[in-house]
Amino acid sequence: MGLEDHTHVIYHPCMPICARIRCKLPAVATVHLSYEARVVVIGDLASERSPYLLDLCAEHVRRLTPPIGWRLRDQRAPVMAGLR
Repeated sequence: MGLEDHTHVIYHPCMPICARIRCKLPAVATVHLSYEARVVVIGDLASERSPYLLDLCAEHVRRLTPPIGWRLRDQRAPVMAGLR
């Protein structure tokens, strides 16, 4: 049996999922905590994984609240109205 007899399987890169426990929704944004500046930064989904970043789904990004005394800064690229 040669290679030509096998079914070709195409794998796409793993889609990141939300970092929240028990949430299996796809991640749409990456969150970074800047302790020195006391800022929670929401950015576009990072292509590289890092233990210092959290990937969150749309619902968890929407419900995100910073710790008391911290600011929330959304630095995601603008998208068409109604999509976020």
